[in-house]
Amino acid sequence: MTMQTRRRVGQIALFMVTIVVAILFFFPIFFNLMSAFKSNAGIMKDAIERRNTSWTRFMFVYFWPE
Repeated sequence: MTMQTRRRVGQIALFMVTIVVAILFFFPIFFNLMSAFKSNAGIMKDAIERRNTSWTRFMFVYFWPE
């Protein structure tokens, strides 16, 4: 292997590790966003389902009363 090939392989490996770390970092944020407007029963049923038929603002009204 030439030096240029080794450098390219190292860059690809570093990029793949970065992608995996980014996915692990952003999953909790994604999970919280997907479950923010669901009821507790909806979260227990399917936590990361995108098409939700019963969006609710109950938790936000509970925490920030007028």
